Amino acid sequence: MARSIEWQIQHASVVLVAESPIEATSIAPDSLKSKGVIPQDWTVTSQISIQVFAQTEFVNGVQIRIEGNRCIFQQDINGDLPNDYMIIQPAINYAEATELGVNYQAVGINWQLSGQPVNQNRQPLRELLGLDMDIAGFKPESVRLVKPLGDKTCNLSFTESHDEVSAAVNYHHPLSGQGAVEAIADWQQRHQHLQQEIITGVLSRSGA
Repeated sequence: MARSIEWQIQHASVVLVAESPIEATSIAPDSLKSKGVIPQDWTVTSQISIQVFAQTEFVNGVQIRIEGNRCIFQQDINGDLPNDYMIIQPAINYAEATELGVNYQAVGINWQLSGQPVNQNRQPLRELLGLDMDIAGFKPESVRLVKPLGDKTCNLSFTESHDEVSAAVNYHHPLSGQGAVEAIADWQQRHQHLQQEIITGVLSRSGA
């Protein structure tokens, strides 16, 4: 019997990529609330700020980070693909509040998935996934795919470790001719593509 995989969404994220490092203090909770980026009732569970790295975690499972020239809004899911996300509007609000002083170059809308094999019969990862898209890179324990979507790109990376397969899905939006706010607001198109083309298409073939 061939292996099949049961997939789960671990987390989703929106990434704003700037031309130069982003000020770490820009995601201080008080600043985010005063500028209307996040709701007033979001409760902080932990906060770190060290030069060009900063991280604020909230009790609702949302994490906001600065990593050099990237601002990342991440939401824990650990289940099925949701219909809505707590990070979208804060990411839009942050982009609106900062884009006059920050030259954003790209936006990434991302999902991280993990899969547990239903049975243990060994099968090569490439064969297991039943991939039919162009292979950009391949190793026995990893597969990387690149799928053009007009002026955007869908990057998929699969890795296998022991009895778990991980899938990272990245929708890369270069911002030539489009602002960061517009790119984030387009998240529903990426969500639909993930659901119909990636989860129902590429990933579901692992259970064939």
